[in-house]
Amino acid sequence: MSNKRNRGSGRSNNSRGRSTPYVTRSSTNSDTQNVDRRAVLEDAYDNHKKVRPDPSSLDEEDMETDDQLGNEAETSAAGSIRNNSNRGSPETTARDQENTRNGTNQKESTEKDNSDNAEFVLISRHTRFRALAPIEAIPGKHLKQKEKFVGAFYAKYKGYAGSGNTSYKSVRYACVYFDTQDDLNSAIGTPLSVPDSDPVKFEPHDVIIKKPTPDELQRTKSFTIQVLDIPLPWKGEKLRPTFSKYGEIEKLNMVTKSLYQHTYITYKNNTNMLVFKNLWATLIENHSVRILPLTLSTEDRELRRKYVLKLTGLPPNTAARDLLDVTNAVHAASCFIPRTVNNYRPLNYAYISFAFEELQAKAATTHYALENYKLYWVKTDHKTCHYCGHPGHIVKNCEVLKNKKKTPRQRKLDQLYDKYRPAQHRRPGRSYTDATKTVEIEIQKIQKKCTSGTR
Repeated sequence: MSNKRNRGSGRSNNSRGRSTPYVTRSSTNSDTQNVDRRAVLEDAYDNHKKVRPDPSSLDEEDMETDDQLGNEAETSAAGSIRNNSNRGSPETTARDQENTRNGTNQKESTEKDNSDNAEFVLISRHTRFRALAPIEAIPGKHLKQKEKFVGAFYAKYKGYAGSGNTSYKSVRYACVYFDTQDDLNSAIGTPLSVPDSDPVKFEPHDVIIKKPTPDELQRTKSFTIQVLDIPLPWKGEKLRPTFSKYGEIEKLNMVTKSLYQHTYITYKNNTNMLVFKNLWATLIENHSVRILPLTLSTEDRELRRKYVLKLTGLPPNTAARDLLDVTNAVHAASCFIPRTVNNYRPLNYAYISFAFEELQAKAATTHYALENYKLYWVKTDHKTCHYCGHPGHIVKNCEVLKNKKKTPRQRKLDQLYDKYRPAQHRRPGRSYTDATKTVEIEIQKIQKKCTSGTR
């Protein structure tokens, strides 16, 4: 370069107080120092080579100088190596980091652990004993204040384990818990003192809430039915008018099971439950719900799932009431139309159950159409088109879906292509039924070969 650089011998301190080997470039033409970015980078590179030259270009003197300059760096590197050697393998490092996050910071023992072969003592969770009292007799504006009032009184007794509240048959009770039955009896022997009111007497849980006997459970079960396939938006009020005509309802409980709700309806003891033995389903508005008495035997439950056919090809948004003419004609016992999980709309097929095999076989020979939609009877495990419901193909080969996306001109062109098979025109794909028949034929051939070989 034409202009010589003037490198100073002194070192400037950076903002952190450390010295740097980089030397700034000064200008002699002006009192103000103008820093040239490129020159500064070149000075930094030259100083870097001076401090850490290439080992192959060093002579003995340079070697000694390099060792002296790098003494501090080597000491730091040695300490780093010792730390790395203590860390072990990457797996050990990851495990140590996980232990540090969990607060354990424990090293895995290299000795073989045989504790899994030892004999373990089985323990169970601690059982708390509780007593109840009507919560309206306890002072407080809300439940938390009432619980706090009860806890403040009984906390001084031995074995006290907390307070709370519970509800039984629409009655709210205050609870107090103790470790043992003796501690509970000793504590509730002293009634709860209430200012300006009578003391509140707590009673053991089993005294107020009595467990039903096996006979009582069986009696309740004999007057209870389970109702299936209830849509998610429905409430219990929609079911009561329909099922009240069979008897006086004592209790109705609803639970959610996947895409539907189930309801357990318990009738009064004077209800005639024989009607539900032959009543497999009933209509509520446009939908059908299935009915199962809780006393139904295992054989009868299997019977309700034994003779079932799949009726496919239904128009969009078909309800069970739309199929009432079909189900009545074939003497179906129940009708269930599944729903999709995406938008909760009905699928294009229904499961029709029959009480006898003869009715199932006879129904399979019938043919129906609903609003110009042809309906097909198939087995329950038969794959059908998710779009049109046809049993002869699956949705990826559905011509109805393909033609829906084509213009009238494209449809006419497809007809010509299918007729004349021009270049670059793909042959129509095989249907699901044709592929199934081919597989069945191949299986029969293999079976014949095996049979002839054994002879």
